[in-house]
Amino acid sequence: MSGESKGKPKRPNGASKGLRKQVRADFLARPEWIEPGVLLQGQALRLPNGSKVRLHGVDILGRPCIVGVFRELDPDAYDWMLSVACAFRDGILGGDAVYARGREPRLFVVAPWFRPEDIARLALLDEAISVRALRLRKASDGKWSSELIHPRLDVLDEQAWEEHAPAQSHGFLRRLRAAARRGVQRCEFQGSPWPLLLVGPQGPLAAVHRDGDRLLFLSAGDRDESPHLIDLSSEGGQDAAIDAILLASPLMDTAAG
Repeated sequence: MSGESKGKPKRPNGASKGLRKQVRADFLARPEWIEPGVLLQGQALRLPNGSKVRLHGVDILGRPCIVGVFRELDPDAYDWMLSVACAFRDGILGGDAVYARGREPRLFVVAPWFRPEDIARLALLDEAISVRALRLRKASDGKWSSELIHPRLDVLDEQAWEEHAPAQSHGFLRRLRAAARRGVQRCEFQGSPWPLLLVGPQGPLAAVHRDGDRLLFLSAGDRDESPHLIDLSSEGGQDAAIDAILLASPLMDTAAG
């Protein structure tokens, strides 16, 4: 699904172009499929080299979130990714007043499939800027959704989150893990510090960001609702986040039925 890049895709056709457009529209309507809390816009952003970013936004910490939708990760796709990385991390776009932390871009790579060598290359690029790979799939409502495939956290290593969190938040993270497993609906931790994602059977429920010694919790809102931001520095905030996870799972199950 190449097409975010300046060069021509290998197999251009109207259907694939229409599919890319539909994917972008579905993610604009449900941005939690990129990540809960990310604010997206579909107005094209032009890079200094002339190529375009057709879907982009900002996260709660003011970092640019650039979304590339591809048919496949061909050389044009990788050229586009490098252009984005340079334009923000080392270029003029990184100093744009729109972004509080413009030189810390986050790249979300969306495609229907990824080869092992694609994941290896994205992991290498991840050493320069934050990269997340999302595999396209169909949601229960027939719209396009996504599955995070890089970086993935081994379920046996979930306690590693505590090693990357402020000491005062370790107890909360244990409570959050317990809440994620309570009841019929089980949700899991995904990603790699930071942000931490909580994902249920029907999709992303929340994201937890680290901002210095402070953690911020963003729950995925219902349709047409903004995500709910909770500061986890207080006991009340931590209790509210736990309640949000406990209440979200049954709702997701009901919606699926």
